[in-house]
Amino acid sequence: DIQEEDEEEDNTNSRQENTILNDKPRIVIGPDGNFISINNDILGWVRMKRDDDIPKLAVEAGYTKNDGRVYIGRIEKNPGKINCKINTRKIWNFSVQGIGTTLSRQVGQVFVTNLKYEWIEISKNEEIPINSIYNGKDENGDPVWIGKSIHNEPGKIICKKNDEGRPKMDKLWCHGSWCSHKNGYILIIKNCKSKEELYNQELITVNNVSEFEK
Repeated sequence: DIQEEDEEEDNTNSRQENTILNDKPRIVIGPDGNFISINNDILGWVRMKRDDDIPKLAVEAGYTKNDGRVYIGRIEKNPGKINCKINTRKIWNFSVQGIGTTLSRQVGQVFVTNLKYEWIEISKNEEIPINSIYNGKDENGDPVWIGKSIHNEPGKIICKKNDEGRPKMDKLWCHGSWCSHKNGYILIIKNCKSKEELYNQELITVNNVSEFEK
């Protein structure tokens, strides 16, 4: 059985160095290969598969020792990591932590946005930010949000219900860990005006980034 374990005290300086802040463009490639100018906010999930090119709007989580550069992906409602073929931007696997086991598949969904985003530190029992990314409920019925470990591996944050405010972080689960994490990062969107409270709104899923303009 998977057991929760206490983690060693984290190095604050190294964690701050891993924080990513980025501003994405509003030009994308449509299904016909032509460039499309997007006027709307792009914020959601795109269905993709192995050997597809990672979209320029995909959100990078950083580098890991085993996978190199990794991106935010998910299988069904479980957020996790996407790794790529060596020295390419082509998708290899979608990998997540499921119930009592890990899952890796060749098809899944890629998280994309043209808005400013940031990874901010979060610990057990802290309220999730109002502009964090809600994923719906996983196969265990738990509401989950996008997070990553202090080693840059993306995963899912499970929270406790909070009757006096927003949910509070309980655990972070990542594909490469056989125990949960009490500390990590949570993804937030910096300038989304179309959704006032992202943390409790599920985002759309499309087949191509250009569909966000519809």
